[in-house]
Amino acid sequence: MNQAGIGSQNYPGVGGLFCLALAAAGVAALHAGIEARDLNADGPTYLLSALSSGGLALIEPGRMTVQFLQQSLSFAGYLLGVTDLLTLGRLLTFGMQGWPVLLTGLCWFALPRNEKTWILGPLLNIAVVIPAASFQGIGEGMIASCLMWLLFFLVEFDSPGRFRLLAAIALAGACFTLHEAAFPFLFGIALLAGARAREARGFRRMCFILVALLAIAAAIHLLYLVIYPRDAINRGAFLFSLFSDAWVAITPEGAGVNLPAFAGLAIGLCLLLVHFPVHRSEEQRQRLLLRASWWSIGFFAVVAGLFLAAPEWVTISHTFHAARGLPIMATMVMAGAIHLLRRSGKAPDRLAPIPIRAVLVAIIPMHLVMQTVLTTQWASYRHDLSDLIATRNGIIAADTASAILDPQHTYLRGALVAAWSIQPLSIVLAPEGRVRSIVDARPNIAWKPYRLDDPATLPLCTRGLDWSPYLTALRYAGADPKAGCLAGSLAAVRIPRAF
Repeated sequence: MNQAGIGSQNYPGVGGLFCLALAAAGVAALHAGIEARDLNADGPTYLLSALSSGGLALIEPGRMTVQFLQQSLSFAGYLLGVTDLLTLGRLLTFGMQGWPVLLTGLCWFALPRNEKTWILGPLLNIAVVIPAASFQGIGEGMIASCLMWLLFFLVEFDSPGRFRLLAAIALAGACFTLHEAAFPFLFGIALLAGARAREARGFRRMCFILVALLAIAAAIHLLYLVIYPRDAINRGAFLFSLFSDAWVAITPEGAGVNLPAFAGLAIGLCLLLVHFPVHRSEEQRQRLLLRASWWSIGFFAVVAGLFLAAPEWVTISHTFHAARGLPIMATMVMAGAIHLLRRSGKAPDRLAPIPIRAVLVAIIPMHLVMQTVLTTQWASYRHDLSDLIATRNGIIAADTASAILDPQHTYLRGALVAAWSIQPLSIVLAPEGRVRSIVDARPNIAWKPYRLDDPATLPLCTRGLDWSPYLTALRYAGADPKAGCLAGSLAAVRIPRAF
């Protein structure tokens, strides 16, 4: 293959790229955690619900495994007596952003020594797919996809030792409440484990049979939750939410293009050109791949430049929300492809020739730039909102907050200010836990977690908060701040969420 201009054998192998991707993802997760970035979207509402009800808010019945992992660090902080809500928000973010990095790293050890190149699947997930959905508080699909990869590797690859079999059984059981969208994957795992059971004997056969049974039970349970979701409003939104708006999102608040998702699409095109179109000769496909690789690298450079030069206009928050189903969908497709390629005798080295590795080398720093910009923009917004609620009393109208927080009417600030989550975020950011004021969501929004003029709907029982200043401003001076505790807790957890 003529690879002049794209590089030579100096490009790192898949293992080296995997280490680079994990390092970049770890740096991005650390920065996001320090700035409590996942207090956007549903994050602050989950945190308030958890602190009002024993430290955990396992709200979605089909995602409790992931939600426990997401909240594991903040739950530990709660048990240790931490009362500062911003600190707990940082721990919550470390859980949401850190688990994908840790679980992806464990995938390396789940592969046999002579099969390590198949780590390309988790590599693409952490370096290409997850960044397209990562700016979304309580985005369960990211952690779910990493758990799926780990389970797939434990069942797909044959390696001696009882520990991996027991780990596969435990993971299959945990998938009972993994994520509703994972039910097709679990049916596939059941078939795969059944096939492995036919080839095995004794203890190994019993383990694979148990994995198959657990996977079938988990798939049926999750499928039931797709048909009969927690909120009836989600029925019928399953496929729509997985496939719509992941690339271009159009909402009443504006339209946006998910540039990270299109970057991932470019990687997918390059991977297909290694083998397609089949009617072309090998040399012709190599030329097409080389050309597509150069175009992709140029596109990544433009995207990174846009995020650096005009982040307020290219950071479209609702496109990240729309892409929340991509990690699970991409994992199912890639895991199925790996299974078929292995069965056909294809060597994993053929999947990542030098042009593909060059494109991966380019996209990893691009996503690190983007994640850094996203976190920096969020930190600026969080500081401005903190300053606003520290200098006001009572309810702050949405138009007043918008004029102060988004004077330039940018896409990012506009979306953050317009979201219903500005209500719970205002509470979480109360200076020293003393709630003086809360920013109200815009009047025409479809749903609000609280009625700010009604104390019975507020999370008054949240540990670490003093509601006296706010109640005084609302002329409830002398009222017991805990009087509406139960009602506030129950109101906080009724979060209508699509898949």
